[in-house]
Amino acid sequence: MIPIGDIRVPTALFVGIEDTLADVEDARWIEATMGDTIIAFELNPGGHMSFMYGKDMSYWSKVMAIFNEYQPV
Repeated sequence: MIPIGDIRVPTALFVGIEDTLADVEDARWIEATMGDTIIAFELNPGGHMSFMYGKDMSYWSKVMAIFNEYQPV
């Protein structure tokens, strides 16, 4: 088991509400376990592969905003 409670890197979780591989319950556990290390938590429609192949990629602007905030070019 990976001690994710020890991770101190700012982490954003974008979760597919229909994901059967990494489901919402698991993501909520990760959020609770990592505490303040979680800088964003968002539930999105779709499953696991929707983040790569989904028709609605509107969440990506939020991902890029987080990248720009924590790792500006």
